[in-house]
Amino acid sequence: MPVRTTILPTVGLVLAILVWIFGYFSFVFAFGDPIHDDPAELRRIVTQRAYLSMLFTSLTILSLFAATWLSGYTLAVAKIRASLAALCCGGFTVMVLWLFVADNLLR
Repeated sequence: MPVRTTILPTVGLVLAILVWIFGYFSFVFAFGDPIHDDPAELRRIVTQRAYLSMLFTSLTILSLFAATWLSGYTLAVAKIRASLAALCCGGFTVMVLWLFVADNLLR
């Protein structure tokens, strides 16, 4: 099946950019301590933030895999867009691994 040269590389690049956006929101919802007087309200806020964080983490992982696959699939037809998508995905992966390693080494 021939690759559509106009749509698939662009979709891969858009997904690679969405990886960074979803990753940012995943980070924002995972961190920070809400301050509230009512324990039931505090529990509700923490639970809601945990659900949102997991939602954005899942979207980040799915977008990362899809963008990486599309980057490899369309490399022969659109080298620049596929390379940019791979660079975005690789940069995000390196950043996450660096944050994980730096956090564990500083403890």
